[in-house]
Amino acid sequence: MQGAEAAPAALDATATPAVTPPTATPEPERPWTQFGLAAGAVLAGVDSGVRLGVEGVGIGVDLEDAFELDTTTRTARIEGFWRFTKNKRHRFDLSWIDLSRDSSIVSERNLDLGGGIVIPIGSQVSTRLDINLIRAAYSYSFLQDDRVDLAVSGGFFVAPINYELRATGLADVDESFGITAPLPVVGFRFDFALTPRWFIVNDTNLFFLEFDGFRGSLANIVTSVEYRAWKHVALGVGGDSFDRGVERNRSTSIPGVNRLGSIEFDYTGLVLFLKTVF
Repeated sequence: MQGAEAAPAALDATATPAVTPPTATPEPERPWTQFGLAAGAVLAGVDSGVRLGVEGVGIGVDLEDAFELDTTTRTARIEGFWRFTKNKRHRFDLSWIDLSRDSSIVSERNLDLGGGIVIPIGSQVSTRLDINLIRAAYSYSFLQDDRVDLAVSGGFFVAPINYELRATGLADVDESFGITAPLPVVGFRFDFALTPRWFIVNDTNLFFLEFDGFRGSLANIVTSVEYRAWKHVALGVGGDSFDRGVERNRSTSIPGVNRLGSIEFDYTGLVLFLKTVF
């Protein structure tokens, strides 16, 4: 009986011990949030020029110099994003900024608009330049890890631009030029997590197109530094550079004569913003 009882013990002694599978190393948590909404103040230095008249004749005017439009402006900027897939590689962005300005002066020189239209010295001249910049873009992150999010993007700048020039007194002039063509843009976006709280963000967009009497170009670069002060709140400061030119020709009632309108507009701004993220 004792030998029979000892056999199981011997078997247990030679049994292969159970192997515990190694614990998988968890993937580092990525800092890229699903949603973000930012509101900020912009202090921008602005330079703009307008040409009105018939093709080959007319006046090219630096608006800040000729009509005393402010060379700096303070305005608001609102933008948001949504990473709408589980892997957070697909993202939609939307932003808006208003850079409209106006002035009213007494002309200190003759302004020749072409076609026999002249605003003489001493005329009361009012001018207004309405510019709203609305951007919608989709981007895909082809490289994304716990420190870097690098993406290519494509979208549109819808930028309603309206310019009005009115003169009274010694002359009666009412000229205007406007365009609201959406300009497609391509670009890239680069987000870098310096630490879990500090981020560098860059967004660059470019465009050029010419067709059927319309020509437009655009370059926009935004770079900022963000500090994630709380879990869902970030503070940021950055720079915003924008350069756009548009030109449109349209036929007149005079055979072979086209009416020409063009606007050159650029600004460089300092942006301070508050951002909420989820």
